[in-house]
Amino acid sequence: MRFASRVAIAAAWVMLALPAQGATGDSEIDTFMRNYLETFDHGHAWEIVPLYDAPLFMLAPNGDLRAYETPKDIRLTIKKWKRYMFHGGFEDSRWVALNVKRLTEGTAIASTAFERLNSRGQVYQRGGATYTLRKKDGNWVITLIHIHDPDAVMSID
Repeated sequence: MRFASRVAIAAAWVMLALPAQGATGDSEIDTFMRNYLETFDHGHAWEIVPLYDAPLFMLAPNGDLRAYETPKDIRLTIKKWKRYMFHGGFEDSRWVALNVKRLTEGTAIASTAFERLNSRGQVYQRGGATYTLRKKDGNWVITLIHIHDPDAVMSID
């Protein structure tokens, strides 16, 4: 009986340690991106700002490049983004695809597709983004967000 219990416990630990469906790549970066999504969805602007590098660059699908130079610029922009999302009925979001890869000890890339859900749990928006990350003072931060269609997620091996 003890042997069966130990096997069951070991199996449970292995299952918990495996990355979530749709996730590929480095677990440290995968964890950062999952925490980022949760914080972005439900956190306050002051909690989100430290997840970004300053300056933060955003590349739109039409090629428009924007730079948010200071933490204050980033915070004000986050507030605008969140107002826009909540005006559209936003309640939550989830990664549909999350592919991450460490490029060097201090840089990484994460290519994602996401769905935004309303209060009834219905998808009202789909999108994609590829993030360039770097380590700053020992922590991962997002330095570039490239917005794109959800079907343009990069396959990272």
